[in-house]
Amino acid sequence: MHPRPLYRDDDSVVWLPRGFAAWTVAGLVGFFAVGCDRPQTPVAQQPPQESILRVSAEDWSEFTLSQDPVKLGWVALPPVISEPEYRSSVDPQALGILPAEECAECHQGHTHGFLASAHARTARIADPTSVLGSLQSPENQVITGRKGFEFETFARDTQVIHRLKSSEPGLSSPLDIPIAFAIGSGNHGQSYLAWHGDQLCQTPISFLTEANRWGNSPGVYVDGTADFARPATARCLDCHNTWFALAPGSVNRYDKGQALLGVSCVRCHGPARDHVRYHRQFPDERQPQEIVNPRDLSRERANEVCAQCHSGAGEARRPAFTYKPGEPLEKWLAIELDAADSDNDDPHAANQLGRLMRSRCYQQSGTLTCMDCHDAHAQERGNMELFSNRCQNCHSTADCGLSEKYTTQLTNRCVECHMPSRRDVHVTSQGAAGAIMPLLRDHQIGIWPDVSHAIEEGWKSATP
Repeated sequence: MHPRPLYRDDDSVVWLPRGFAAWTVAGLVGFFAVGCDRPQTPVAQQPPQESILRVSAEDWSEFTLSQDPVKLGWVALPPVISEPEYRSSVDPQALGILPAEECAECHQGHTHGFLASAHARTARIADPTSVLGSLQSPENQVITGRKGFEFETFARDTQVIHRLKSSEPGLSSPLDIPIAFAIGSGNHGQSYLAWHGDQLCQTPISFLTEANRWGNSPGVYVDGTADFARPATARCLDCHNTWFALAPGSVNRYDKGQALLGVSCVRCHGPARDHVRYHRQFPDERQPQEIVNPRDLSRERANEVCAQCHSGAGEARRPAFTYKPGEPLEKWLAIELDAADSDNDDPHAANQLGRLMRSRCYQQSGTLTCMDCHDAHAQERGNMELFSNRCQNCHSTADCGLSEKYTTQLTNRCVECHMPSRRDVHVTSQGAAGAIMPLLRDHQIGIWPDVSHAIEEGWKSATP
């Protein structure tokens, strides 16, 4: 096998063995987050720490695994591509991929509620209004464990900039990287993407909601380094957006003029061009035509609409943004939707459908779907009373073992007791002050004695 080169700015070469396994981004995150030792990869020549490293998207995984965690202070950027930026000939609207505003013509109530939801806000243009973290000093800073190596995020007119300030030898300081997109609705935090020509990469700095501060991005990022070369792959974008035009054969080159941000109506209802055309031509027709209503699908197909993004990364079998609701998801995505799969053992798992399928509620009802608890047309996150009321569509509070002692307190606590939040080790943010793990709601509905005991102790201590 022939080695593959990684290039630095000075055109010298660091060789990595091509036989080294090509890891997925999801695998890398899980591997490093749980604190496993890094594999020792033979490297003929270590890059000098004063260099800015140029790492291609194809080589990024190997580069990440090859880095010595003790050697800090380096900056990684994608290579400069000399060919013209990619321009796609595909018209997404011709494919029926329409923005949510097109639906408002007939579905104003649903559209208005949806635009305030986490799905609609999970990807936005980065500007001072959409970026959640403070842009004012000192709250906008990330002080790393590497002395003289720190970040700050600030606004310049309508742009938001990540700035690296470094005293490392040979690194020009400051290094300013304008961010293009804010990714994440903000429940756990926000991460950011930046253009390098037509290459789209994640930045090493994220906003961490629970801690209410800036920090290193979760996953493989190492405190005291600046990896701006991590590619934003089509599978990553597929769960946060409605459309990006990927250059064929590339990992992260996109048409910068084609993007429909956020998870829009067509991701759940399918291509809508013919639907819109039909009902504009026949405005009195009350029966929806040329569109998918997930509630009319079988339970398996309905839940797969959600599973395209809420069941872990999986491996794409077809191009991103082409899944059609109502079709078997396995045609598009290699992912295990078996409740007994060992990947669903972990209560911190992001496979929310897999965890739900392990619940007696799911197994004994025969009809339970994600839509029984979630309304995608509204912003409901954090409304524990609302979700608990939905539990009580099937369950009585009198059935709870604590009902005789705590009748009034139980009404709004179903989710807190039976679907507790867990620390998600797979998206750990490593910083100079330690690790931060966000809370993720466990979707295996069950009886968790340790959780109910802690809640009961809280009620006891609050009783005069």
